[in-house]
Amino acid sequence: SRRDAKEWLDINRQHNVSAQGGIHDSGSNRVVHWKKPPESWIKSNVDGDFMSNAVRSKAGWVIHDHYGKYHGGIQAVGKVVKNPFESEMHAILMVIQHAWSRGYQKVCIESDSKKAVDIMNGNILHFDAYYWKSEIQWWKNQFKDLKFHWINREGNKVADKLVKQQIKENVSFKFHF
Repeated sequence: SRRDAKEWLDINRQHNVSAQGGIHDSGSNRVVHWKKPPESWIKSNVDGDFMSNAVRSKAGWVIHDHYGKYHGGIQAVGKVVKNPFESEMHAILMVIQHAWSRGYQKVCIESDSKKAVDIMNGNILHFDAYYWKSEIQWWKNQFKDLKFHWINREGNKVADKLVKQQIKENVSFKFHF
């Protein structure tokens, strides 16, 4: 657990969090637009990882409340999927299920997969996404409100780091708090 805490401190040193909730990339003057969720909401930034259609997909996500307070980082191993898009959709589904299990009622999910966000918001149709969209939609209906937002990759670095970090082979869910 000390190693986990050191890693989170290292991430925070690499990124300066402003009072408005934006993250300033220390390698440039560019502002990456991560913002706190509205009052009484939680926000979860999520990323999926796909290796091949013979390996279980992975997901990583981080949770913050409307104060910007950290509520945990999660790594999870999912099921075998066919492509990177399905890995993102499966990661979103795992985030929603986890948020429900924690009793959250208003959830904003941010993903760097524009395609997944557009499908979930009904902006585009994609036949291959039918199963994922219907499953996610069922879970979405269990909340008072649940929204999907796209964020660029730079704003999703913590979730990306979580999904790429190794976890033990016999572990399928790891909660960093």
